[in-house]
Amino acid sequence: MIYKNRDIEAVINERGVNLGNIDVVFYTKDINTTSFRLFLKQKIEYANETFYDIFDLRNKGLTPYIDLMMEDGSIFTREPMEIVEADAGLIQYNIPSDILLHIGKVEASVYLLSDANKEDEGVEVAQFYFYIDDNGLTSRVRRVVNTPIVDEAVARVLSQDAQKLLDTRYKANLENNLRSYLLENADRFKGPKGDEGTIKFENLTEDEKENLKGDSGDKVNYIKVNNTNDFTAFLKISDDDIAACHYMKDSSDEFIKGYENYILSKVTKTSEKLTNENYNNVISGSMDVTTTNNHYTTKVGTTISYDFKGTYIEVNTFTNTSGGMWKASIDDVEVTKISTYNSSSSVKTHVIASNLSNDNHNLKLEFIGADPEHPVTTPRGWIRYSTDANNVGTSFTSRETAKVTSIEKPANFTLNFSNKEYALNVRDAEKTKSPEWFPAHNGVDTTYKGENFVRTLIADGNVIDLTKRTSTDIYFKKAQLIQKVENKLTSDSSSRAEITFIVTFENGRAYQDIKIKWLQDSEITSGYIFQMPFLTEWFDRVVTDKFEVAVKDTVNIGVSALLENLDAREFIGVSEKTDGKNYVYRSVITDMTEGFKEIKLARRSYSLQKLYPTVYKYTTKKAGTIDHFSGYYEFSKIPDANLVYKI
Repeated sequence: MIYKNRDIEAVINERGVNLGNIDVVFYTKDINTTSFRLFLKQKIEYANETFYDIFDLRNKGLTPYIDLMMEDGSIFTREPMEIVEADAGLIQYNIPSDILLHIGKVEASVYLLSDANKEDEGVEVAQFYFYIDDNGLTSRVRRVVNTPIVDEAVARVLSQDAQKLLDTRYKANLENNLRSYLLENADRFKGPKGDEGTIKFENLTEDEKENLKGDSGDKVNYIKVNNTNDFTAFLKISDDDIAACHYMKDSSDEFIKGYENYILSKVTKTSEKLTNENYNNVISGSMDVTTTNNHYTTKVGTTISYDFKGTYIEVNTFTNTSGGMWKASIDDVEVTKISTYNSSSSVKTHVIASNLSNDNHNLKLEFIGADPEHPVTTPRGWIRYSTDANNVGTSFTSRETAKVTSIEKPANFTLNFSNKEYALNVRDAEKTKSPEWFPAHNGVDTTYKGENFVRTLIADGNVIDLTKRTSTDIYFKKAQLIQKVENKLTSDSSSRAEITFIVTFENGRAYQDIKIKWLQDSEITSGYIFQMPFLTEWFDRVVTDKFEVAVKDTVNIGVSALLENLDAREFIGVSEKTDGKNYVYRSVITDMTEGFKEIKLARRSYSLQKLYPTVYKYTTKKAGTIDHFSGYYEFSKIPDANLVYKI
């Protein structure tokens, strides 16, 4: 039975199907109870309008599948999905229990393949990711690759004839992959054991000794490359809190921009863990069975031993007119006697102890014969034994007080993929062309690599490969994303502006340095920097360093609140939510070529409230002019920030 389900709307279109984080966490104990449902839609353009209609799976000859890549390196490919309602475009994936054992981030890719030819025809439906949290049992789980032909494929490509068919690049990739395969399966290729040697620290070279040293302790931040030109910088802001800065490139536009900002918080709670188990250790005597769920003994001295951890223990028994008596001892000290006699047949729960230390204990049940108050000729020491899959009705139930640590998202600051670094609506200075946005807006690509193109991600001076997903976290003290791109109108034959954009991740901040070099005479009809696209779910108001306030408004959609003091340089987003009120999302501008022309909080939609610091408004720029803006976004934890920043 499904108890936890996540509904996802997926639009099949040419602009991409990456849905990002779908904001759901499953647990390793969610066995056979979790699923995803995807409602497939397709984009239809008619008469200059865009519609989204149901993707009818009837008579299309397409079958849905899902690929899953787990954080521990496990891969599950071509997992079948169920077509629930073909005419509604509804498909579902029930998550198997073996997949739920792999904790961490899970990247999912859903696609449709042709029934006629599964290899040559298909369509990507959605890409997204979610998380699986730990219940303490996953240490037993090893990395899994669900491809049954791995060994066969390795043997085939190792043959001389097969290798001749490979090009140089493929051979190099194959060599690296095989090397990893051999290292990870070293036990299968070990030779005879040689003589034992001795390695002493004093015999190592200075370089070898240096390599043994750990980090200095200041590398508390880390980066994950999620996909090509897609990464997240995680910045430590407290012992238990991390600010996540997710950046990714648009599907065709060449600018990597901020995608989302949120907080991950480690929360430790004291909770009560319930354990239901059957007896399995009869240390003296013997037990008999009358029915599947009711066991008994008639032999005085029969003793059952049960080890448990916790503060509470109870025993479940059958009772009737033939019932006798058990003596119960905890840690070899008698604590009570329990009778299984009853005038009518029923199941009864006997509390043995309820105030034990939260430690390991041993319970012994010794059958001592008839209940003195209800003597019978052949007394039975009854005890329950569950055969139910859900383990209800077991012999014993214990309760343990345990500290459970989980990862929560108390603050999700931004709405995904709403531009924030810069946005310039530009046309030629002569005003003969229609203005277009730099970088891309509404599917109009205006950003290109250009002759001086740079795209580099650096962590403590080391270049990080942005073309492939990282298998481990890359820790750093200081990291930088450096980009140099060019902008032009779709009607331009040459570039109109060159943008140098540097983001520095350090001390819980994302510092931004933006340099705009104008290559042609241009007019910026409107232009913004350091925008703040607040997710309404978290956001309540923005406060400036000039003590002005603008509050969210989800009723009067489409209106804006103006902030009058154009000398403001600091903008603080705060929340009144129970969890989100302790976090601050701040923007600070430290250098500006152009002063503010307008500052407004636009009530864009129920989901989006966006701060627009306007630096250009029908502003003309000559070729050769250079504009410069710098500042930072800061993510911090301040208890009761909603009160601290209440004007």
